[in-house]
Amino acid sequence: MKLVDGTITPNESQLLAIDAAGNKTAWTRNFRYSNQVPVMATASDLLFMCGNDSGVFRAVDAKTGNDVWTFRWGARCRQSPITYRYNNKQYVAVIASSAAANTAVAATAAPDDANRYRRSGSTLYVFALPG
Repeated sequence: MKLVDGTITPNESQLLAIDAAGNKTAWTRNFRYSNQVPVMATASDLLFMCGNDSGVFRAVDAKTGNDVWTFRWGARCRQSPITYRYNNKQYVAVIASSAAANTAVAATAAPDDANRYRRSGSTLYVFALPG
C-alpha cells in the first residue's frame, strides 16, 4: 500500500489525524489489515474503532493516537459503534460478527491463542464509559 506521504508499506490501512490549525499531520497509525469501518469520535477526545487487524475493539486518544483501552473479542466488525446516554451514564455499543464456520478451539491451544477469542455469529457489546 502507498501511504499519503508516498512511502510503501505492508499495511493496508491507516488512521490519520490532521492538525487543521497547523496545516499538517498530527499523527498516523498503521494497521496491517484493512479497516473500512467508520471511526466514532466523542467530545471527550476518544475515538472508538473496530480492530479488524487483531480482533479488538479499541478506544484511541484523539490527541496522540495511542490506545487508551482495548477489548479483545476475536471477531470482525462491519459497522460503526454508536453512543447514547441512559440515566445520566454514557454507553458505547457495537456489533461484532464472524462467520458461522469457525471451528472449535483445541483443548491444547495456548491460553492466548487467537482462536480462543473467535466467536461465531453476531454479538452486541455495550460498554459503560467512566463518569
